[in-house]
Amino acid sequence: MHLLKPIRQHEFPADFLLARLKGRSGRIRIDWNSLRAAADPVAWGHPGFLVPYLRAHLEDGPWKFLFHEFGWVRSRMNSRLRHIFFPVFLYFELFNLLAGLRCKEHGNLIGRIDFIGSYSLLDDSLFALIRTESSMERIIDHLAQSFAHIAPGFERAWQTYFQGGFSALDQAVFEVFFTHWSSRSLPVILKTFLQQLVDTTNLLGLYKAMLWNVEAPPATLPGGTLAPQSFVKAYEKGRMDTVLRKAGMSEVDPEQESGAGLESAVYLNLRKTLKRNIHEPSGVGYILYYIWEQYLFARRYSFMLRRKYSHEEFFQAMELT
Repeated sequence: MHLLKPIRQHEFPADFLLARLKGRSGRIRIDWNSLRAAADPVAWGHPGFLVPYLRAHLEDGPWKFLFHEFGWVRSRMNSRLRHIFFPVFLYFELFNLLAGLRCKEHGNLIGRIDFIGSYSLLDDSLFALIRTESSMERIIDHLAQSFAHIAPGFERAWQTYFQGGFSALDQAVFEVFFTHWSSRSLPVILKTFLQQLVDTTNLLGLYKAMLWNVEAPPATLPGGTLAPQSFVKAYEKGRMDTVLRKAGMSEVDPEQESGAGLESAVYLNLRKTLKRNIHEPSGVGYILYYIWEQYLFARRYSFMLRRKYSHEEFFQAMELT
């Protein structure tokens, strides 16, 4: 089966999509300081394109916007670009899928499952299965079979849920994902992006393990530019400066950064790398930069809204005034 939703086939040249993306890119430039200072972010003058998403779900509106934007970009790609960017969209969609499974396990939260499914790019049958199937075993078995055609390791990865729950499942699924795509023939820009995603995930995992005094070194994902042993040594020394320097982030001081600050720093470092390739002739560099810019925008917008409300207040302020 197809993991992502089928779309109407277009064979427009890449230049057509690039022109559209350049016309849309300016709309996410907003006054962050004004939003941060707003006494009532619900009534704040949100960008018009974002309002419909916030009106339905204030807390997660930016994320729904993001995946609708991903869908818009994907629907205007020709077959060559859709093939190239499949692992990028699948990477982001794995988070939606795992979130849906958590909602199923934690009280069968149908409304939440439907909401995630409403903006996911995954084939509708996958969220329909999560919504209607009562057995987690049958859901996991179906996912294992559905993903097996991408890489055989996925079948085993999904089954780890039964031995170690979601923490083991998260690690296993992304291990197979990055192991598989690191061995494939991909444009250099895309391969570098996936490698830096691994480095970013491993750096943040190391930071959290050190912050929370975890008794063992954190599990690392394969396929990055930094050897897993680098993170083990950093953990044993209780210092991140060496791995940050190797990742090209020597200016970041983890002792001075909050968790959110370090997370932003590593994501912006990846943005800096992508920006260097926006003018390469194939168009892949600019499209990848655009996708990452939209992700950073949604992440920052959602984070700033969350800072204004407690969890309960979010649900009391769903409707914008």
